[in-house]
Amino acid sequence: MLLVDFGGRGQHRFSPYAWRSKIALAHLGLMYETREITFLDKSALAGITDYSRAPVLITDTDVITDSWNIALYLHQAYPHPTPLFADAGQMGYAAFLNEWVPRVLYPIILPMIAKDVVTKVLPEEQNHYRTTREAVLGCSLEQAAENREALVQDLYAAMEPLRATLARTPFLNGDASGYCDYIVGALFLWVCGTSPFQLLGTDDPMHLWRARLFERYRDIITATDGYDW
Repeated sequence: MLLVDFGGRGQHRFSPYAWRSKIALAHLGLMYETREITFLDKSALAGITDYSRAPVLITDTDVITDSWNIALYLHQAYPHPTPLFADAGQMGYAAFLNEWVPRVLYPIILPMIAKDVVTKVLPEEQNHYRTTREAVLGCSLEQAAENREALVQDLYAAMEPLRATLARTPFLNGDASGYCDYIVGALFLWVCGTSPFQLLGTDDPMHLWRARLFERYRDIITATDGYDW
């Protein structure tokens, strides 16, 4: 299998969606090769698909685009020994998180770290990143980050349902990690891969959960550049 990832400077990787698929593949113990695209270079997908984002999973017979579609494909193709979803309830919970995380958590986090992310983008693509993100934020990347201490409080409030869940169980998925954890965990892999700004206090249940998750997949995480917080 071949996974098309999103590349940056050195080994910095900052697509939370690609991280979802990489952790899902590791969960299933599957081997794969990687190929990279960037903001302006999509040549790795030429002749394969018109889809222009990462991740894309390419097998001998199929081309699967979008992290959610990849998760469903892997769940169906590799149901044993430990499936990504134990049952329909977990799949439904994951489907909710798949929509909730980019709509609620991502918009809070982006202004806090965008000024750090731009330094991890390839030099020739930094202007593209800056221009497109500043159009979304409505101000410069530096101005957006000026308020990030306050935005941390907004993030904490938004994550309270997750925190309440983790007060009862070690993982969002239950007793063992699963795709629900990978959806949320991938967001923090994106942050740790690009920014030294710490979003979680060390006594926060979310921080403890993240540490358990990251420890399980330490080999693939430490193969990339980032910050250890």
